[in-house]
Amino acid sequence: MRSYFPKTTIGFLQVPIELVPLDMNNQDELNYILKGLQDIYKNYALCIDILNLIKKDITRNSDETKGSKGMSLWEIFVLLIVRRSGYTDYRKLADLASNHLSLIGILGHGSVEGQLYSHSTLQDNIVLVQAKTLDTINIMIVKHAQINFKKSFEKVRVDSFVFEVNIHFHADYKSLVDGARCMLREGARLADLIGFDGFRQWRYL
Repeated sequence: MRSYFPKTTIGFLQVPIELVPLDMNNQDELNYILKGLQDIYKNYALCIDILNLIKKDITRNSDETKGSKGMSLWEIFVLLIVRRSGYTDYRKLADLASNHLSLIGILGHGSVEGQLYSHSTLQDNIVLVQAKTLDTINIMIVKHAQINFKKSFEKVRVDSFVFEVNIHFHADYKSLVDGARCMLREGARLADLIGFDGFRQWRYL
């Protein structure tokens, strides 16, 4: 049976998930990801809806009344988002989940008594979440942001845009080849006119 959230004790340096301090002056993308996850956790209705979607994928081929409890749905969700957003592999993800203090706090563990994760355990759980489920979760989060953060964006930072255009790659390629061929031909003629040596192989080239 899968639990929704990890069962942690109020131990040394234990901080509730919604109160985990995050260094937003550090512009590393992981801090922004954790801040977003923290906001989702604070919105209980949205959080449970998301975890229920994940639960359907995780338990669809298993009997909930049998076997060990395994990772909680919240842990799977957090690590799934971190992996997808950071484009990291499972070995690096396991290292982050076991040693990154802010991530450990968002997972629901104390900084001293945090759980150690293996890359194989993470992979076995995360791969069960379907792409369609991720698309649905993405739409839910965007709608949540539109409703709760109504302030219009004044500036947007992006890396690049992709536009669909009607350009045939091979036409461009052939134009470049034709240009190089003509330059060799005309260069050889010009060299012949001025008596400049060095274009003996222009026909071969």
